[in-house]
Amino acid sequence: MVNLNLKAQGQGSSQLTIEQATLTAGPAQAQLSAELSRQDEQWRWKAEGRLQDFDPSVWWPGAPDSAWRRGPHQLRAALSTSGQASVALLSQPEQLWRSGAAKLALTVEPSVLAGVPLQGQLSLTPVLAPSKACPLWTGCCNSTQAATP
Repeated sequence: MVNLNLKAQGQGSSQLTIEQATLTAGPAQAQLSAELSRQDEQWRWKAEGRLQDFDPSVWWPGAPDSAWRRGPHQLRAALSTSGQASVALLSQPEQLWRSGAAKLALTVEPSVLAGVPLQGQLSLTPVLAPSKACPLWTGCCNSTQAATP
């Protein structure tokens, strides 16, 4: 059984606040809080989310007798994003990241996917000038870290 608990409020088509959204199914839980607002042609957002004990094979069973089907799976992750951009820029994700208008961080906490231990971090952070880390791509610097415990 899947349960959804949602506490949100909006103001016309210009503002939405999700104070808390929680989705549970057995031991798995997904949580989200977010703020989204529009002023003229600019959208501003901030969101944080979390997965706890998520088993993706419930939603995507995979091929019979595959490692995916056998599991086990137990994902734990945290996500945060924020930014401000025009409607036109939002329709062009690559330009959105290059503009420095948004940032994103994903942390995969110690987890198991198809029986394999997994953890890591992904960060997309605005950089307004080229650097040693991002000499050719002004506007965004990506960093990733992955490890198996």
